[in-house]
Amino acid sequence: MDLTDAWKNINFEPSAPETDWSKISENSKTPLSKMKKSVSYNLYWGIVITLIYPVLLVYIDEWIIKIGVVLVLLASVMLIRATYKLYKQINPVINPGNNLINELNYQCTIIKRWIALQQKIGLLTYPISITFGFLLGGISSSNLTVFEFLNKPIVLISLLGAIVILTPLCYLLVRWMLNVSFKKELLGLENLIHSVTSEK
Repeated sequence: MDLTDAWKNINFEPSAPETDWSKISENSKTPLSKMKKSVSYNLYWGIVITLIYPVLLVYIDEWIIKIGVVLVLLASVMLIRATYKLYKQINPVINPGNNLINELNYQCTIIKRWIALQQKIGLLTYPISITFGFLLGGISSSNLTVFEFLNKPIVLISLLGAIVILTPLCYLLVRWMLNVSFKKELLGLENLIHSVTSEK
């Protein structure tokens, strides 16, 4: 099977008239167009969530919690930048004059790197988010300062337990969400490339 023909047939109705491949729009239901749409959703919600952090800084008095919020804010901005860059790099319209195998391999690679980046930054920020969320809730309900609240051994044990339990749960949840959004299309592209290259 020719890769150009295989790519053209993905998610297109067999009875549809012949498509001008050079003019396929980003609205086409190809795996890459679906991935780009998923990335746009991720970018949108990333921006919405990130905008919450500056609001929190206005209402939080404890400087140690503010430091945690700022760190998570910086990580979120970094992810937004990486997501926007990925959105611009994903190109559902692949010129058939190019080497399609190389083009599709490149698209798969940048998406996988972005997913790995999300997971790595998450592992660094989840403990920080859990900590400042725990402390914010604790001092709000107890009317104590952060250091007065942390002076209780049961609080330190509870905080440590929350970090140990919730960090892997958050990681697994985000990993599942990323798989739901991208795994099917990634596997489809990889299987297509493999099937075509194995026939050569």
